[in-house]
Amino acid sequence: MEVLIGIVIGTLVFWIVYSNFDSIQKKFSFSLSKSVDEIVSKLDGMFIEIPPQKVLFILVFSTAFGFVVFAGLLAIQGHWFLGLLLGGIWIYLAMKLPHWIIALMIQQRMMKFTSQMMDGLTLISNGLKSGLSLMQAIGVVVDEMPNPFSQEFNLILSQQRVGVPMDEAFVKLAERVPSEDVQMFVTAIVILRETGGNLSETFDTIVHTIRERIKVEKKISSMVMMGIMQGAIITAIPFVLLLMLYFVDPEHVTILFTNPWGYFILGMMLLMQLAGGLIIKKIVTIRV
Repeated sequence: MEVLIGIVIGTLVFWIVYSNFDSIQKKFSFSLSKSVDEIVSKLDGMFIEIPPQKVLFILVFSTAFGFVVFAGLLAIQGHWFLGLLLGGIWIYLAMKLPHWIIALMIQQRMMKFTSQMMDGLTLISNGLKSGLSLMQAIGVVVDEMPNPFSQEFNLILSQQRVGVPMDEAFVKLAERVPSEDVQMFVTAIVILRETGGNLSETFDTIVHTIRERIKVEKKISSMVMMGIMQGAIITAIPFVLLLMLYFVDPEHVTILFTNPWGYFILGMMLLMQLAGGLIIKKIVTIRV
């Protein structure tokens, strides 16, 4: 009976895909092309050069390989519904995971850039006090500071050499590094270049502001870490219990993966876990 149901559902799915193949192919190609362009653009913003063809190959290979592993192996063991479900979930994750990883890389890069801003702006301020121009002081920063601070300011110097206006070069820096501290720094430079003012004193003030903000962020982070750990433990408990019960009494646990009511219970459990995790994250997330 289960084999007959599987054949009927498989035939229905094949007919739907076959009858709408052109539309599905166009949407998938557009989505894949857009995803590749977005990944390449974000990596290029972090000075990581990867050819689009290589990114496309990695996405397609990882998606197809994971689907074949999940759907194929479980279907061979008779769990065709679970195989298709996990295969579909893997396709979604395989398409989204690179974006999540790159977003994490960008966030870490921004945090590193912000932490380097104190030393970098102090160097610029000292260079201005010693009689250097703004571009000369930035050149000292490029030579003395590590990446990513050195990379970003070296790009400003390169843009300046090819004729890009200084204000525009700094505005592009704020676009590449969307941080409040960078926006404050760029705004100060643009305004002071138009109205006049003491850049070195302004940079010292910005450094003091960034230092105090980082102190507050670290204090808040240590306070909410306990809440994050509690949320992670509470979220992991049902999965750990399910795994332990599987080893103790596999016959009763297997029903969850072979019975329609079991699928319903697992789905409700996942939805409630997701909702609880999002609520906990909302509670413990504090934006400074």
